Amino acid sequence: MKVNNHELHLALDTGASGVLLGGAAAQKLGLQRIGSQPIIGIGEKGEQAGYRAAVNRLQVGDLEFQDCVVRVADAAQPVTGQDGLIGPDVFSAYQIDIDIPGAKLRLSPLPKRPDASEAPTSLTTLSGENPELDNTAPANAATAAMNPDSLEMLYMPKDAYVAPEMADWTKVYRFRSLLLVPTKVDSTGPMLFLLDTGSYNNVLATQTARELTEVRSDTSTQIRGMSGSVSQIYRADKASLQFGRYIQENQDVVTFDLANISRETGTHVSGILGFSTLRIMQIKLDYRDGLVDFVYDPKHLPKQIKLNKPN
Repeated sequence: MKVNNHELHLALDTGASGVLLGGAAAQKLGLQRIGSQPIIGIGEKGEQAGYRAAVNRLQVGDLEFQDCVVRVADAAQPVTGQDGLIGPDVFSAYQIDIDIPGAKLRLSPLPKRPDASEAPTSLTTLSGENPELDNTAPANAATAAMNPDSLEMLYMPKDAYVAPEMADWTKVYRFRSLLLVPTKVDSTGPMLFLLDTGSYNNVLATQTARELTEVRSDTSTQIRGMSGSVSQIYRADKASLQFGRYIQENQDVVTFDLANISRETGTHVSGILGFSTLRIMQIKLDYRDGLVDFVYDPKHLPKQIKLNKPN
């Protein structure tokens, strides 16, 4: 993507929110601090220093947006080898198709609500900027500006709308930008798993793992996130994960304490669906209505992956 006409490479992370730039990229762009913004993620060091900054222009593919607020981490490179992170919630006004096997990101209009004249097309670059993710058509804004009561109605929360073509999509729980997927572990559950392409491994919360299976200490695995390293890492015995329309017979699963994520989210998070599973799928997202569709096609896989046909 381009920020202020400078090309940057950002990691697409469903566990992230908005646009987060590293300190090195922000310095190259000459961005000015406009307010403090602590950065927090996986790890045991808690909040890390960061701030907000404004960018004049942000371009992704054929889309161009102006006057956007982004977050900046004091760390030079919050993601190894990348200039920063971008959460798919940035494109929450669209239906988002993350085709990992095909290495493509596609955006298309969301289904029009029966009571709306058209679907909105806006950009959300900062978490909390639009908590309902549900603006009505921009064409109505001028009329609403003349009538405060109408303006209030435009931004009232609405029930999810499940379009006929999305009837078989999976309903998920959205906590701000985070999507929690109902998931069964060894037929137990459902539990809430964070959808996180930024986590390589599937993860079970230590408490959950100990209730379901045997766990053993793993001193060879290293996990590091936005809030530093994780010191106590375990492995759980084999477990099957059932989510959407699929069951994955899993090899051993990484286990560590997810209490920080649960506190940040405001509900208990039992695990993470990570890149090791998601890399073989297309993931279609509808933030507005809390819907996700997982599409697995054994003929459409990354070249380096060969899998047996699932049962």
